[in-house]
Amino acid sequence: MPLVTLTVRHPKSVAFKTGVLDAVHAALVASGVPVTDKFQRVIELDAENFRYDPVYPDLTSVRTENFVLIEILWSVGRSVKVKKKLLSGLMADLSLLGLHPEEVMVCFKETSWENWSFGGGRLIHHKLQSASENQRFLSLIFGCGTTILTTPAPTPASRCSDRVSGWCAACWPVFPDRNTSGR
Repeated sequence: MPLVTLTVRHPKSVAFKTGVLDAVHAALVASGVPVTDKFQRVIELDAENFRYDPVYPDLTSVRTENFVLIEILWSVGRSVKVKKKLLSGLMADLSLLGLHPEEVMVCFKETSWENWSFGGGRLIHHKLQSASENQRFLSLIFGCGTTILTTPAPTPASRCSDRVSGWCAACWPVFPDRNTSGR
């Protein structure tokens, strides 16, 4: 459920912007985001409207006109391990495009699940379903695509590629009462 915003200096070619966005999406998919979960936008600004320090904070090279700012807005709960893996894959792919890693700034922004509606005004992550008069099931869909039902406590995730004690690595921080050894 990420929303990716790419901000670049004008002018940039369609090939450049497409290459960067494709690399971001590939890194997101590698971190557990469904391949069809693709929401991206590009903001292309002139130098007057997109200003940045050339070396902050102590970069090994100077930022140029090719500097890109990548903002990834997604739901809370990704571990530092998942973010580091995403950044590593992204930098490798962007290097193949000829973009120096020091020219890339990535900002992760996290928001609560109840802040997402992909259409129809439906809050897809907090969908209460009546199971009986006295019992309700809360369906949670995690960023990795895993769905669990809570009745009342969560059960181990059933569909994750990266498991730690049965829990999805992307979803692990959501349940702080679980043993977090190895995290």
